[in-house]
Amino acid sequence: MPRINYFPWRAEERKLRQRNFLLSIVGATRRGGHRRAAGELFYSQVIDNQKDRNQLLKTEIEKLDLRNARSWISRRKKPACARAWTSREVAAQPAEVVHLFDQLARTVPDGLYLTSIKQNRQASRDQGRCQSSTRVSAFMRNIDASEWARQPRARGR
Repeated sequence: MPRINYFPWRAEERKLRQRNFLLSIVGATRRGGHRRAAGELFYSQVIDNQKDRNQLLKTEIEKLDLRNARSWISRRKKPACARAWTSREVAAQPAEVVHLFDQLARTVPDGLYLTSIKQNRQASRDQGRCQSSTRVSAFMRNIDASEWARQPRARGR
């Protein structure tokens, strides 16, 4: 049997396998690096997009807060202005209120009781109870004869 030396062939085969192994490691590392870079790029774009959306939401929320604050102020301001206007009207014409109550006291006949008196700028509304309709008629005549009351109207239930 002849003796064949397989050592050079095995050495070449081993070098070829090592080279292929190193090339596959380098290729896998490169692919991993590319995938990582692509993932970082993708996620950085997603994060930037979300930051832009968050900033838009913040600006819109600030606009709404400002609008709500303005409407809250105007809602609070209207009743305050109305109260101030009413107090100015009463302060400007205190004698009128005194004369009105004086005339009411003089014009209300016996047997008629006023339960509420409401006055807006030009008109006064009186509600009450009475013993008979003749008392209401007498009250209307008394108001009609008064200097401070004009154009009385009766409204029944």
